[in-house]
Amino acid sequence: MDAIGAEAIVPESIFKMIIDNYTHPSSHYDNLDHLLALFYLLKSHSPQPPTIISRLVVWWHDVIYNPLSGDNDTESANLANYPLKRQLTSARIVVSNRQDALCQDEDRVT
Repeated sequence: MDAIGAEAIVPESIFKMIIDNYTHPSSHYDNLDHLLALFYLLKSHSPQPPTIISRLVVWWHDVIYNPLSGDNDTESANLANYPLKRQLTSARIVVSNRQDALCQDEDRVT
């Protein structure tokens, strides 16, 4: 998880669930090799280092794979929505609190 820089945003238990889905026997194409290839493409073709959000999109893009369904992308997005929304909200609060603290420190210095 450290390699994608999202450890402060998404709990390890969620990544375990994602890994379990990508290593499921029915995931012939959408597997860990596919993810590695996408992370390589993201890194090699981005003009700047990939953001945490772009890395999370790679993790979640095909987490649901049902060969009989034509709606895997929507189902993957729906599965990602709740935990990511909750965690990103928490992260925003932490960042906001840190920024407030930094501003207060700057006010004391000046």
